[in-house]
Amino acid sequence: MLHSQTLKIVEAAKDENRVLTAREVDSIAKLAASIDKLEKKATIETYIEVFEEYNHWLMNVNVDFAQRNNQFQDLFIQSKISK
Repeated sequence: MLHSQTLKIVEAAKDENRVLTAREVDSIAKLAASIDKLEKKATIETYIEVFEEYNHWLMNVNVDFAQRNNQFQDLFIQSKISK
């Protein structure tokens, strides 16, 4: 939806054969920042979902290793969040 809104702003200026106004540029910058935040959040969620599925599988293979590995996965997620 955010990509669509950005495209509409650009297409409107293009259809009117003009440059973007300062307000439109500001809106695009805000939309880009929101998109960036959402993409980072989705990436972290993806890591977590994969780790959960992997841990569920690993618990059936080797419980001790799964528990140790989970600690490292938590550290990994924390490092991603802090970036």
